[in-house]
Amino acid sequence: MKNLILATLIAGASVSSAFAMTTTAQLSEVNRIEAQRFVPNGDFTNLTPAQVTAIDLLLLSSEDLGAGENPAGKIAKILERS
Repeated sequence: MKNLILATLIAGASVSSAFAMTTTAQLSEVNRIEAQRFVPNGDFTNLTPAQVTAIDLLLLSSEDLGAGENPAGKIAKILERS
């Protein structure tokens, strides 16, 4: 019985860690709309968690995205990463 429980726990742990590695992330609706304002033809589907974080930080770091440096190039570069 102990072996069955141990095997079940090991199988469950390996499945959950594999799921975590293949999970895609999504931008919030507000951030996706804001990012698409800068990169209208950008593909914002199937983003990695790192891409979502980078775009979120970029959008949050600018006080007024309408003035100063245009983040369109930075967002496009982030989208190119896989």
